[in-house]
Amino acid sequence: MPPLLQFARYREIAAEIASRLAARNGEEVIVASRGLAASATAELLRRSETTAVSVRLSMLDTFARRVVNDAGEYPHVATDAERRLAMRAALAGVDAPMMETRGIAAMMERSYRDVRDGGLGIDEFEKRAHSVTTLRNRRRTEMIVRSWRAYEQLIAALPAVDPADVLERAATLIESGRVTVSPQVVAGFYDMTGAQLRLLAALDTAGKLSAVFVPIGEGEAYAFPQSSVLHIKTPTTTVAQYDTKEMELRAVCGAIRELLDAGTAPTQIGIATRMLDPDDVRLLQRFSEEHGFAVSERTDISLAAHRLGRGVTAILRLRSRNFPRGDVIDILRDGFEPRKRVYIDRLDTATRRARISGGRSADLRNPSSDPTIEDYRSVVAELEAIGSASLFNHAASRFRLDTDLDLAAAASLDDIASLLQRWKQQVDAETVIDLIEQSALTRQPTTDNRQPIVWLGDVMKFRGRTFEHVFVIRAQESTFPQRRVDDPLLPDSDRRQLGIREIGDGRDEERLLFQLLFDGASSSIRFSLATSDTFGKILRPSRMLPSSGASRHLLPREKAVANSEPSPLGEGGPKGRVRGPNLQRQLQLVCRAGTRSTFDGYLGDDIRALITEKLQAVSPTQLEDFGECPQKFLFKHILGVTDYDDPDRELQMHHREKGKLDHTILERFYRSIDVLPPPDLRERIDAIVDAAFDEEETRVPAFNRVMRQIERRATKRNLRAFLADDISDLLGNGLEPKYFEYKFGPKHLKRGPVDHPEPFVIAAHDVPIRVEGSIDRIDQGATKLRIVDYKSGKALRHVNLSDKIDRGVRLQLALYAMAVSEFFGRPPETITGAIKPLVVRGTDSDKLKFDLGEAQTRLRETLDLFVASMLRGAFPAFPNDDDNEKNFNSCKYCPVNHSCRTRHAEAERRLVVRYKDPRTLLETLS
Repeated sequence: MPPLLQFARYREIAAEIASRLAARNGEEVIVASRGLAASATAELLRRSETTAVSVRLSMLDTFARRVVNDAGEYPHVATDAERRLAMRAALAGVDAPMMETRGIAAMMERSYRDVRDGGLGIDEFEKRAHSVTTLRNRRRTEMIVRSWRAYEQLIAALPAVDPADVLERAATLIESGRVTVSPQVVAGFYDMTGAQLRLLAALDTAGKLSAVFVPIGEGEAYAFPQSSVLHIKTPTTTVAQYDTKEMELRAVCGAIRELLDAGTAPTQIGIATRMLDPDDVRLLQRFSEEHGFAVSERTDISLAAHRLGRGVTAILRLRSRNFPRGDVIDILRDGFEPRKRVYIDRLDTATRRARISGGRSADLRNPSSDPTIEDYRSVVAELEAIGSASLFNHAASRFRLDTDLDLAAAASLDDIASLLQRWKQQVDAETVIDLIEQSALTRQPTTDNRQPIVWLGDVMKFRGRTFEHVFVIRAQESTFPQRRVDDPLLPDSDRRQLGIREIGDGRDEERLLFQLLFDGASSSIRFSLATSDTFGKILRPSRMLPSSGASRHLLPREKAVANSEPSPLGEGGPKGRVRGPNLQRQLQLVCRAGTRSTFDGYLGDDIRALITEKLQAVSPTQLEDFGECPQKFLFKHILGVTDYDDPDRELQMHHREKGKLDHTILERFYRSIDVLPPPDLRERIDAIVDAAFDEEETRVPAFNRVMRQIERRATKRNLRAFLADDISDLLGNGLEPKYFEYKFGPKHLKRGPVDHPEPFVIAAHDVPIRVEGSIDRIDQGATKLRIVDYKSGKALRHVNLSDKIDRGVRLQLALYAMAVSEFFGRPPETITGAIKPLVVRGTDSDKLKFDLGEAQTRLRETLDLFVASMLRGAFPAFPNDDDNEKNFNSCKYCPVNHSCRTRHAEAERRLVVRYKDPRTLLETLS
């Protein structure tokens, strides 16, 4: 009679199971993995004369549940979501700082699972803990026991039972004889928990254990008692390395395609790895589709990553975040359907223009009575009504469903809602969010039914399967062996004293899993790895590769397959590089880079009419944009590209809004005085600042009132210093402020009265340019006029103003001066300009001035050059993000700076920045 405990490889175990089932001797089989069940079924089909067989192969937990059901008991086993919810609720009831640690619920559940799976109850664990006097932290252990007891009470109140309780109950029923079971063959277990061994011992006591088949290989790591290893022909082994993971997986798919073409059945090919990454699955699905086959693995995505889960999660967090504008817009884009139909893009644009960063519906301001803002207010009001954990189910039902995956997501949300309805306790939003984040959706692979399917999975799913050819991917040191992490709550030192299974380093199990890969290949096993993670980290081959006894030869890196049709792994490398799918596009980019083509911002004559039309109404700031970067001018002012800021909840006032407020304060101050300096300067400016800030508070309430008060005091302090310095400068130069916010041009007529309704017209390259603008201040003296432009901060971008005007990168103040010279009938020699930074500390006023008489000739040449370049379609990009005194920042305020090819391509950047400014570049092209 053969011994009860027998050792063999998985393929022999599958054959023995098939033989016993075919004999129909009344035995049933308990298997350790689905892979072994599939192999045994396939072997039984091969031996059967029919095309279908009836077989019962149970997992150990399934068998235990069947035994309990046969006794008339039908307990509800707690699901993962129920256990997670109960553990969070149990920890919330324990008053201890450790319970507020991030991830404590997952750590407590892991430790509890180890204890219960080890066959211990909480009472037995507590008894052992009291008997051991050398525990590292006894108070922490007592707190853990208290948390676990509360957890078990919550599980029982569902009502539900722990999976370990089912195993224990089944073992008790079998020993008592209350349930009659058939003789059982237990196959494929190389390791068991204490609860599983308890059930196995009950079967043995009842005389219902026919045989136990344990998978085993050669080597000291597999020195089980009574070992009798069957010697099988060792499969041929090769190892290959590639530069990147993408090259590795593409080569694997190419090698599989060659095996399929040679007549190998797809069921005889398998792809395995220690830990299957979702990115690996996506790459293999893509490359396998290119080669005309499919892989069996399905990609799971988190429910929180799906638009329904993401939208519901955002709704639950809205209240605590005070309804951020960006989150509300994202919820609408994720498919939330408000009662009133809205246009999401219009809402997005309107709220950005109105600088609405968030807030409840009652806090939203709409001074212009924009109907789109009112639509946004109604959406926020709806979200306020449903944004709580108690109305979670209502929130989930308000989303649009379009695809099968949407239906699966809605079903998962319904399951969570059903669980919360059965839960008799109050649940906060973060608990619901945790349940959503821990839920997963299975995305079914889309493939042609005629395509062959190749098995793909990790080593744990590989157990029990046998293939003719096995490809083991990602065989690098960082992946194989997989590292184990000690339990911070119950470390191995405590587990050893309490008699609980230790975690250890896992080396023996890793070597066993590695050996099982060899056992699952009958003809060849091909290892592959990448030598780099594409981020500069070097990846080394797994140290298990040499110990496997494989005839190892690493393919040279220069011979690694990088393209779409590689040679098979380990067979001499590729026969030559094959053109990849993106090579044609790459050649196009290389050929057109730096050749003054449309790809580089050089357009044809078709744009001449559009340019001429745009020059009929242009502002000095727009021409200044051309001087900084012609391509920025093209996108912003010719093609109309607009960059709407995302109005965040800034602690400080937005810099544009703050600049407008400062201009308003200074205008009111100078209009209110009759003599310089006024006797009540401090009191007057403080009163004007207070009035302006009060008006701003009414228009846009402060997100942070403390910061707004700090800004108010800082504005008073800075403007006092500025006015003292400015008035001293006015008196020293014999000047008097005469005009404030001097507007010229027809575009200002829509906003009220203007100082000069006609634009300033200047001819450049025989094209009349009509300039419109608004001058902050004009100072008048006995023989001269001075143009003043206020700048917030220290105005570092305008230092060395005269030089930058000559270079064409600062044109605004010079064009204003030319306009004033014409409007007031003054010769250019009597017109000057000055930049006035509102922060006077650390600035040199002499570097912020210029004379129109000295700059006019060069300025007209610059305008001629710019207009000529525009008319011939020359708009090269000139990237520059340096904001020091000698340079200029052309990328600032550019709507496409995030996608500028010249800015982000080093070769093209070097091509243009060798010129010091766009004017010099354009001169070389003329």
